[in-house]
Amino acid sequence: MTTKERLIQELEHAPEELLEAVLNFVMTKKETSQGTTVSDSSATPQQNNEPINGIQALLDLLDSMPLSPEDIASLPHDGAENHDHYLYGAPKKSA
Repeated sequence: MTTKERLIQELEHAPEELLEAVLNFVMTKKETSQGTTVSDSSATPQQNNEPINGIQALLDLLDSMPLSPEDIASLPHDGAENHDHYLYGAPKKSA
């Protein structure tokens, strides 16, 4: 089975939110490799025909992931300052 066939098989059972995220990812990669912008607003959740942006695709994906108040409370409050600590185990910066 080819990669394309496997992908199609997986997409047939994926929820709509995941399909939108995958489509945004593919369109972004296609745009980047071709050096063009996407103008078909039906291919993206954006309604103003702006170029698809990797950050916007990530934000859209995060919006589709519900976080409970407990999840949000468990996130570090010093994540921006100490991102190296949380990502790589570097010592925390003093406050």
